[in-house]
Amino acid sequence: EQSHGKYMTPSNFKYVLLSIIGCELCERLAYYSLSGNLTLFMRKNLSIATEKSAVFISVWIGFMYICAVLLGFIADRYLNRYRTILFSGTIYFIGLLAISLLAIVLEHRGGLLHSHYSTVML
Repeated sequence: EQSHGKYMTPSNFKYVLLSIIGCELCERLAYYSLSGNLTLFMRKNLSIATEKSAVFISVWIGFMYICAVLLGFIADRYLNRYRTILFSGTIYFIGLLAISLLAIVLEHRGGLLHSHYSTVML
């Protein structure tokens, strides 16, 4: 694999750095938004007890970190970094889009999420 480091100019470095910071900011915002609202959603709309919802959230977070380590090894060993970033970013975006569309569809079908939104707005 050809090293692209020797072609990095200061102006290219600025754009690369800004795109990494922007992606990381969006990823953290999405993660904390989902994890913070997931417990409330499970309690209010799915009638899951607080203790069980906390267990589900803990398993979800643990699974995410284990996947990051395992898939990081696969990415470093078998894929190049650009394909890995493009592939994982695409999967992440599709997942966030699916969650958003599901919430919109459920809201329009019968107001399943109405109590969730009114609780968050208060």
